Amino acid sequence: MKQEISRDVLQHWEDSFKEERVNYFLRNALVKHDLKDVYTDRDLLQSNQMCFPEETKIGDVMAQKQSGRCWMFAVLNVLRSKVIRERKMKPEFRFSVPYLYFYDKLERANYSLERILKEKGMDERGKIDRSLFSCPVGEGGQWYLFVNLAEKYGLVPEECMPETYHSENAQQFWLVINRIVRNDAVQLLHMMDAGKPERELMEKKEEILSSVYKLLCCCLGCPPSEFIYEFKDTEGTYHQLNMTPRQFAEEFCGCGCSHLNEYVYVINMPGKDRPYHKTFTLKNLGNVWGKRGIYYNLSMEEIKPLLLSILEEGETVWFGCDCMNDMDRESGVMTDGLYDYKGLFDVSYEMSKEEMLDYCESSPNHDMVIVAVKEKTPGYHVWKVENSWGVQAGMQGRYLMDDSYLEKYAFQFVIHKKYLSREMLAELGQEPIVLSDKDLMGI
Repeated sequence: MKQEISRDVLQHWEDSFKEERVNYFLRNALVKHDLKDVYTDRDLLQSNQMCFPEETKIGDVMAQKQSGRCWMFAVLNVLRSKVIRERKMKPEFRFSVPYLYFYDKLERANYSLERILKEKGMDERGKIDRSLFSCPVGEGGQWYLFVNLAEKYGLVPEECMPETYHSENAQQFWLVINRIVRNDAVQLLHMMDAGKPERELMEKKEEILSSVYKLLCCCLGCPPSEFIYEFKDTEGTYHQLNMTPRQFAEEFCGCGCSHLNEYVYVINMPGKDRPYHKTFTLKNLGNVWGKRGIYYNLSMEEIKPLLLSILEEGETVWFGCDCMNDMDRESGVMTDGLYDYKGLFDVSYEMSKEEMLDYCESSPNHDMVIVAVKEKTPGYHVWKVENSWGVQAGMQGRYLMDDSYLEKYAFQFVIHKKYLSREMLAELGQEPIVLSDKDLMGI
């Protein structure tokens, strides 16, 4: 074939298409129906049942609605299951997501402004860092971003800072907050170019953050510095707590700084610059200034037994995966090969997990919670997953993930140190390798 697509080549393709009678039927079906309706393997959908011998109760299914807060919901669902069990709370108990969302947005604005002050808005080539200005206040997140917030600001029950229209429908709110920070950051750069003293730069930054704070209060409500929380437990006993958010996190939830630091952010992200048994960090990805996350890369063969041990002890697991591949939102089935592209279009699909990451075929883009597991056949497991898309999605908000999906599309896990081997714990003491912010770990 020549460099360009010639008329002869086009004619050959057209003739070949028309020679196959089945292509007419495929075209007739696909021009009027969603691709998923045609290439979904119905046998795989029907071979999964939501029944497990043992599972950890996590509480009522929650819905993040039109927001990118899955990482917050997933972490809080893990904590919620523990509080419900240990504090004898009713299943409707929930933490306030808007409370953390408020401070995450405020801290991210400050983080971006500090980077601009430090780097003058330039990348390593001395050009405008468009990645910094395109989204100075991001929406998604990861485990250690939650840790940063919980350590600094604590937690509150949902009743003390409930959902608002903008916490559940974040698009317009998100556009406005980024517009404020982006516009004022440019003014900050002009001041730097004019040689203004550091004192004036800091005053300008505080002015910008004051505007952000006002927007957050108007759209999300004002976060409480202390609160009174009244509730009845499952035995009908009345309780009244008068606490600060940090006291609530430490004393009521048992997730203060010392507890949260006992967890490890374990990943399975193979790559030439991401060898197993090494730790990594990203240069400029965070929310609270001065804090950086540490990733510990292991093979899935090493991670899977850890997950089984956690579930055997009645705990749950936060994990990050790719919800865009082989995950059916309506049925709640997550299995490799669910969508038969090869059979429908006669194309191959043989990329390794490393290749899928390196060549943008897959990436971690959604966070959920594993709450149960069962052995379907010897050595082959099915995992029950709690999502944050409400009861309308999946099987009343729950999903079934098998080993094939876990091994191919799951990338990030939060695991307590007590489950790691002595050798693994020793490896955590390594100096982390610093990767570019553009690395897939930062997605």
